[in-house]
Amino acid sequence: MFHFWQVEDRQPTEPDCFIVPSYALKDRCTPTAMTRSQIKKAVSHQRQFPAAKIIFSTGDTQGLGLPDSTVMAAYARELGLPAAAVIEEDHSRNTYENLLFSRKIVDEKGFKQPTLVLYDLHARRVLATARKMGWQQLYWLTSSSSGDGAHGIKWLRTFSRPAILLYEILGIVYSRAKGWL
Repeated sequence: MFHFWQVEDRQPTEPDCFIVPSYALKDRCTPTAMTRSQIKKAVSHQRQFPAAKIIFSTGDTQGLGLPDSTVMAAYARELGLPAAAVIEEDHSRNTYENLLFSRKIVDEKGFKQPTLVLYDLHARRVLATARKMGWQQLYWLTSSSSGDGAHGIKWLRTFSRPAILLYEILGIVYSRAKGWL
């Protein structure tokens, strides 16, 4: 049903970092199913490229008192990701800032083949934003899961895949109005 909205992965050949923007958190300790699927995908690929780092990207966008990146990194470590492979970007508050601040880390660290790890329904908007920002040689991997209610106001837009799709369509309209697309 949602295949028209999804984009095919562009697999990296030698990734040296994976960038995982949070979709949402359930609470102060638990990423939503969507965000967990992204983290699992990143950790799985990092195991294939053990020198690669993972940038977990998102600040406190839900008023939980801690950045999403902290909860995401803790979940990844539970999955066996070494702490040395973790980089937290904890200031971003939206998709545009996820890319802006993560790109700054990529440039500072000298990563050559950053790879975005995205929730499948979010990928179209992220990739359009990255292209508008001038990202060259984009690589990305997508993950999928069922919807899952997030904390607070985000619950409404994350509780089901149709709700997420509607939110992403509205997100594109908003992003165009802001000049991000």
